[in-house]
Amino acid sequence: MSLKQKLDAMKRQAAENIPPKTLSEMLGATNQLRESGILNGIIKPNSLLPAFKLRNQDGIEIASNELLAEKNLVITIFRGHWWPYCNAELEALQEILGQIEKTNTVLLALSPQKVSFNSQMVTSHSLGFDILSDPGNTYAAELGLRFQIPPNIKSIYEGFKINLAQTNGDESWTLPIPSRIIVEKGGTIFDVEADPDYTSRPEPNATLESLLRLQAASAQ
Repeated sequence: MSLKQKLDAMKRQAAENIPPKTLSEMLGATNQLRESGILNGIIKPNSLLPAFKLRNQDGIEIASNELLAEKNLVITIFRGHWWPYCNAELEALQEILGQIEKTNTVLLALSPQKVSFNSQMVTSHSLGFDILSDPGNTYAAELGLRFQIPPNIKSIYEGFKINLAQTNGDESWTLPIPSRIIVEKGGTIFDVEADPDYTSRPEPNATLESLLRLQAASAQ
């Protein structure tokens, strides 16, 4: 089953369990975000990835420049452990981790949630790659991916018992647009996929195909 098929099944289940008015408000917020033009401001292919130093699930600082000195990099940016679509995405990436690594690539995930939640996710989902913590979505903002949760959506999340202030350790109530970024060795961005629709994520196999093209181009 593809990741899209899994996510579509989740959407159908949500439609059965969440009141129509609530679903309509959530869809409306997604459409407003898309229409805001935020995607025009995200980082683009052929630009340099801004350098980062962020802590992984074990509290160890990971520096992008050190990784990119030797390998390509895939960064998948997600909301948090509390969102089932994010969990499904990470599990799908884990399934092809070995194939990704064969392309001389490091896979990382990035979320605004606290280190402790990232540690729980790595353990509970048996992940073989690091999850980095981006406090306040500061790095996501550098990439043009941070957005403010509207008041009505904040109320809905609180009704779902989702407390971003507690999960992320700050009061900003911001989130990143779910994204996947492929960066070639040296730091130039090869590909970017980002979608304000939180139910939509790039297929892992499409990312792998991009990495194989990058590998072939690098070998010429």
